[in-house]
Amino acid sequence: MEKSKNQRDPLPATFSSLEELAEFWDSHDTEEYPEAWREVEFRVTTHERRYPRITLEPKVLEQLESRARDLDVSLNVLVNRMLKESLTHSSR
Repeated sequence: MEKSKNQRDPLPATFSSLEELAEFWDSHDTEEYPEAWREVEFRVTTHERRYPRITLEPKVLEQLESRARDLDVSLNVLVNRMLKESLTHSSR
């Protein structure tokens, strides 16, 4: 039997697991439970990221892409790791 639009499942006081909580909210609309709403304050801190444009020689790019594939990481991750390591060693 289908529920009428005015009927809703009761909101459980607790959930036994994250999975149970996720299953409940995957099949229910938060707008149906305004008594569960709470006003919260939070601060978001972002770290500025800069995106410099760097031109690489084609052979260097090929080698970097190949190494990134071998290590199963993105080109960005590989280049950042290599630069950090190089800067650490050069600052000693």
